[in-house]
Amino acid sequence: MIKAKYFDNKKLVVSQITGENLIDLSKNFFWLDLESPTKSEMVSLEKKFDLHPLTIDNCLNGPGRPKIDDFSDYLFIVFKYLHDLEINGRTNSEQISFYLTKQAVITIHKKPIAAFKKIEEILQNNESLVKKGSSYIFYLIIDQIVDDYFPFLDKLVKFQEKIEKEILSEPKKEIVNEIFILKKEINNLYHLTLTQSEIINRLSRGEFRLISKNEDLFYFRHVHDHLYHLIEQLANYKDMITSSLDAYLSSLSNKMNEIMKVLTVIATIVMPLTLVAGIYGMNFRFMPELDRPWGYPFALSLMFVICLVMITYFKKRKWI
Repeated sequence: MIKAKYFDNKKLVVSQITGENLIDLSKNFFWLDLESPTKSEMVSLEKKFDLHPLTIDNCLNGPGRPKIDDFSDYLFIVFKYLHDLEINGRTNSEQISFYLTKQAVITIHKKPIAAFKKIEEILQNNESLVKKGSSYIFYLIIDQIVDDYFPFLDKLVKFQEKIEKEILSEPKKEIVNEIFILKKEINNLYHLTLTQSEIINRLSRGEFRLISKNEDLFYFRHVHDHLYHLIEQLANYKDMITSSLDAYLSSLSNKMNEIMKVLTVIATIVMPLTLVAGIYGMNFRFMPELDRPWGYPFALSLMFVICLVMITYFKKRKWI
């Protein structure tokens, strides 16, 4: 599906076209969006804009790593969009391929992108933004993509807070899996934003002819600041999740120590009782207490007194 976006009578028009009509497309559009394009549509796009075949192959056979390539007449940029905010350890992202020309922005992706709807709302009845040029439209899209990372970050923070509460209240075996899932999500997002921040940093330094005006550079510095802030937060959360794992292992160790303490106290109390029972259980012929009627009550009383003395001593020392 191909959508050509342009203004007509100061109103935003989104026109759906086919690959055959792409060749005859007029030059008044500012944004061409291809969602789940077919091979024939990509071939038409290649012919229309004289695009490098390797970039077409990258769009059709993605996903690829975030990157930026300069082809003099246009820039080819690969960026990632978080389309699924579920915490499952996979960090589901959608590749968006950009062609930035002097006239327009071309976006290629396989799934619907929620950020694009927001950009259309911003541009609605606001033709003055389009007049700033294709680099500004590209900035609006990239800025919205980066902004949409933060809700996922908030979700990760809430998930981490939930884990910490469980560790402090009643740690369970399942917490280990949750910790490692969260750690994987944070690491994935960290490396993703780190790579993409380098792309934005290059754009903000004026390395490319298509984005060289001071005003454009300022816009991309703004996006880079957002990414840098995101990277700093993720680095902090990486340390926090490591601390959460240490806290969980420490709570398990403390619980095991408590169990061992109880078992040790029980074993220590039972030892002298076993000694008394062992002495009177010896099969010697001459043991005076065995022939006395008070021998059995005496042995039980002795055991009871020993237990009472040892328990009192342990409590006095605050061992139990």
